[in-house]
Amino acid sequence: MPRHAFRLLAPFSLAALGLLGTACAVYPPPPPPGYGPPAVALAAPPLMVWVPELGLYVAYRTPYRIFFYGGSYYYYVQGAWYAGPGYNGPWNRVAAAQLPPPLLRYRDENWNRYQVEAEQRYQQGGFDPQHQPFTGAPGRGGRGRR
Repeated sequence: MPRHAFRLLAPFSLAALGLLGTACAVYPPPPPPGYGPPAVALAAPPLMVWVPELGLYVAYRTPYRIFFYGGSYYYYVQGAWYAGPGYNGPWNRVAAAQLPPPLLRYRDENWNRYQVEAEQRYQQGGFDPQHQPFTGAPGRGGRGRR
């Protein structure tokens, strides 16, 4: 092969080998379907206590803003709502327009007050039969044990 031919082909062979710099961007893959909030990690299922002010159940003595209403669990974190079949998900994002009306009454700055109300109600007992406290169910949905 003539020497000038090698000079003409060398850049192409180097590019084919990836040895020349390229101007292409690398993007991370999109999140998987159902990508949601940080995981809920509790040592035991939460106790769900009815809070009349909100008209729904609140996870009592937990740092996670978890609620139960109408057969589903809801999780409020980082300014967004998620719904799932159990207190630990799996979670799917829910638009505010799709939330049940009681959840629209929730204000994050009042979380501690809701916890105090749940504690008072739990300590006092005497729940009406429709609003008994229960232990949250993991990802299979519905209520847990009473």
